[in-house]
Amino acid sequence: MRAQVGDELIVETAVPVPSRRVGVIVGLKNADGSPPYLVHWVVGDVLVLPKLRIDVVVPDEIAESVVSAIAKSVNTGTIGGGKIWVSTADSVLRARTGERGRDAV
Repeated sequence: MRAQVGDELIVETAVPVPSRRVGVIVGLKNADGSPPYLVHWVVGDVLVLPKLRIDVVVPDEIAESVVSAIAKSVNTGTIGGGKIWVSTADSVLRARTGERGRDAV
């Protein structure tokens, strides 16, 4: 299969339940148009955008500057640009060494 950006991709399955997914190819991983592709899937009339989740734990003293840096670098000005949650980590354990608390961060 060879594709170009803008091509429609339709995936149909028969098992376990018949289903059909429709998407638009928005990016190619290979210059020759072979898979894999970056696809925006359409669900009903809603465009489903690919997502990325990043979890970061930092000391309180630098938390705001880290949030600002992330917000600046991911801002696209479009829908789907992301959300940033800030919460506390009550306990941290570095599995490899057994360190806890600030030493594990």
